[in-house]
This record gives sequence, C-alpha cells and structure tokens, in this order.
Amino acid sequence: MFKFHTDLLNIMLINPEQVLHGLENNELELVERCINDFDKEEIIPPISEIKDSKILEEYYSYMSFISNKAEIEDLALKIQSLPGNILLSTVRELFDITTTENMDIYLLPIGLSIGDAYVRDVDGNSVIFINLTSIIRYYGKNNDERLKNLIPVIEHEVFHVLFARLCTQSDYWDNYFKNITHYEDAKLLILNEGIAHFIADKNRIDNFLHIKNDIIKETVLKYHEVMSFLKKGDLLSTDVKEHFIKGTCNSYFEKYFAIPGMLAAYIIYRDFGTKGIKRCLEDITFFEECGLKKIDSFLEKRTDLIE
Repeated sequence: MFKFHTDLLNIMLINPEQVLHGLENNELELVERCINDFDKEEIIPPISEIKDSKILEEYYSYMSFISNKAEIEDLALKIQSLPGNILLSTVRELFDITTTENMDIYLLPIGLSIGDAYVRDVDGNSVIFINLTSIIRYYGKNNDERLKNLIPVIEHEVFHVLFARLCTQSDYWDNYFKNITHYEDAKLLILNEGIAHFIADKNRIDNFLHIKNDIIKETVLKYHEVMSFLKKGDLLSTDVKEHFIKGTCNSYFEKYFAIPGMLAAYIIYRDFGTKGIKRCLEDITFFEECGLKKIDSFLEKRTDLIE
C-alpha cells in the first residue's frame, strides 16, 4: 500500500556535495515547490542557486544531513521495512482500506523545517513527506527510539490522506463543501487536525492534560475567540488565512484548532469508542455536539481532579 520515494535521498547519500554544484532533481523540485506553497511569507531560493553552506543549512538543513548521513540512511531503511499494519493500527478501523490503493511517502534527506512530517497536495493527490534530518535531530538518541516516536506521527499523516480521499467520495462532504463559509471550513479543519492529533497522541493526552492544563485552557479560549469572529464574518480574508495557519502550525499546545479538535476526539472516544470517531468522519454535527461543545466542562472537571 505504501510507495516510498527515495531518489533524492539515494543521490545525496552517494555524493551530497553535488548540492554545492547545482543539483537538479525531480524530487528536489517537488520539495521546493511544496515548501514555497506552504502559506509561509518567506520564499526560499532553489537549492541550485545557493552556494553558501550556512545558507544551505538555514533553508535545507544541509550540514545537519552531512553530519548524520549514516544514521539517516539506517533510519530510512527501518521506515521502509515497517509492516503496513504498523502504520495503520488505528486508521484501519476508521476507513475501508484496500491493498490496491497506493500511498506516496517521500523520505527526504533535507528540507526546511516546516514540519517533521506533513501532507501536501501534489497534482491532485495527497502525498506524505518525512524530513529525516529533522527526525534524527529531534526524535530521540538512537534510531530505534526515533522510529518508535515517528510511527504515530506517520499514522497522523496517513489519516489526513485517507480522510481527504473519503471527502472526495462522500455525498455528505460533497454537500458540506457547497457554499462553505470560513466558519464551516474551520470546523472541518478542526475535525481533520483534531482526529489526526488524537491518533498520534491518544496514549499521552492524559499526561498532556496534567502537565499542560493551563496552556491548554488558554488555547481553548483562543479557539472560542477565533471561531466567534469566523461565525460573525468579522475577519478580513488575510486575517482568516493567518488564523487558519496559526491554528494548526503554532507550537504544539498553542494550536488553537488542532488541540481543541484533539480534545473533542478524546472526549468522543471515551464516550463512544472507535465507533464514535468513525461517526465523526461522516457527521461533523456529531463531532461538534458530542465533542467540541463539551470541552469547557471537561477541562473544568479535569482541573478539579488535578487540584
């Protein structure tokens, strides 16, 4: 089911210095295009135009790749050796998955740190990118530890791909998209990111609520504030775009779309199990009524327990 792309990785492993002489590669061009399409204000130059190694590090983590080349090669092999069911342990219960559906995963040797793993639309298909250099630096002290921490993150991204496919095949979501407002679009993003974060972190949410309770409550307040503005239509389109980006791309506990969505999914899972999460995929009203609207009372109860 998973199709791993490692063309750029293999070239870099053989001779990373090619970059300094203007490396041209289809996968590299794809990475550069996706980075510059990531709603960031800064546009990064093509790697073929950069000759300064410090700037290469700033934009592409080039020196970090050089320093960790052997570990990156080993990690890439470990990822490709993972059984498919390991990367589908939760989502296979949510979707009807067939072995004939390919899912593209690009294992990148370098890349601007817009995310350790992320999904972008490539020619109408949702594609997963994994920044191996970033994983080496931030996911643990050795590759076994890094792989253990990376698996739920990959499944997070797999969820995004499968949910995007579901939306294109569902009459319910087809109707939802007709004349969609910014407010309704935000709710869909909250559901999408929320369930994906729940899948990746479901075994740690209780701990998050214990050690990060105050910042989570502040994030939920921000969620209410932004959603109120969106519902009233009081924001300019540029402000809407900024809120959508910050709501999912802030530092982890400040993602005021993703974190409330994760809590909503967590509440629904506690009350209804996997069937409840599955129902959310075809009924956003259920997600809102049984999850989002219960967040405040849930957090207050949690505060009482902690105190």
